[in-house]
Amino acid sequence: VRGSIAVTVYIAFDTILDAVIVGIFVQIIRDSIAIAVCINTTFQRVSNAVVIGVGITVIRRIVTICINSTFDAVGYTIVVGVGITEIRRIVTISINSAFDAVGYTIVVGIGITVIRRIVTICINATFQRVSNAIVIGIGITVIRRIVTICINSAFDAVGYTIVVGIGITVIRRIVTISINSAFDAVGNTIVVGIGITEIRRIVTISVNSTFDAIGNTIVIGVGITVIRRIVTISINSAFDAVVNTIVVRVGVTEIRRIVTISINSTFDAVGNTIVVGIGITEIRRIITICINSTFDTVGNTVVIRVGIQVIRRIVTISINSTFDAVVNAVTIGVAVQIICNL
Repeated sequence: VRGSIAVTVYIAFDTILDAVIVGIFVQIIRDSIAIAVCINTTFQRVSNAVVIGVGITVIRRIVTICINSTFDAVGYTIVVGVGITEIRRIVTISINSAFDAVGYTIVVGIGITVIRRIVTICINATFQRVSNAIVIGIGITVIRRIVTICINSAFDAVGYTIVVGIGITVIRRIVTISINSAFDAVGNTIVVGIGITEIRRIVTISVNSTFDAIGNTIVIGVGITVIRRIVTISINSAFDAVVNTIVVRVGVTEIRRIVTISINSTFDAVGNTIVVGIGITEIRRIITICINSTFDTVGNTVVIRVGIQVIRRIVTISINSTFDAVVNAVTIGVAVQIICNL
């Protein structure tokens, strides 16, 4: 594609007995081009699966991709995917769709190999009355410019598990990741995970969500292998009426620059154990760790643990939490194996 182009799909599908597939593929976008790909479609009373896909090999100019569709009474799986190999200019990807009364699983995925310019990715969708699981995944191999990733969605009356995952291999520029969603009346487990192999520039990660009336376990995890620049990680969420266990954990292998980790959440009416943990293998620069949370009406044990193997620079750890109506034990531990080169 060499000229300006806008691709917009406005179609209404109503009472379809088989699957529906909507796909757009572009190999190379280059030269003086501005392209917009928008799929603003309604899918109503579809008996089988619905698949929406956008695939682009190389982007060399400004591109906007938006999937703002409505899915109502779909009998089987819904898959929404965006795949891009290489981005060399400004790109915006937004999935602002409504999913209601879906009979089976929903999968929303965005995969990018290399980002060389500014990219914004937002999934601001609503999921209501979904019978089975919901999986949202964003995977990026290399980031070389400023990237913003936000998942600000609403999940209501989901019958099974919800998985939200973001995986990045290498970050070489400023990146902001935020998961500020609302989870309400979920029948099974919720897993929210962020995994990064190497960070070479400023990164901000925040999970500031609400969890209400969850039928099973909640797991929130942030895992990073190597941090070479300033990083801020905050998990400031609200947990209310959770039937089973809650696990919140941050794990970092090696820290070489200033890092701040804060878990300032509220836990209310939790039926089983709560585990809050921070594990770090080696610290070579200044780090601040804060766990200032509230625990109220917990059916079993509360465990808070900070474990560090090697400290080579200044570390500040503060645990200023409140505990009320905890049925079993409260355990708070800070373990440091080696302190050297202060």
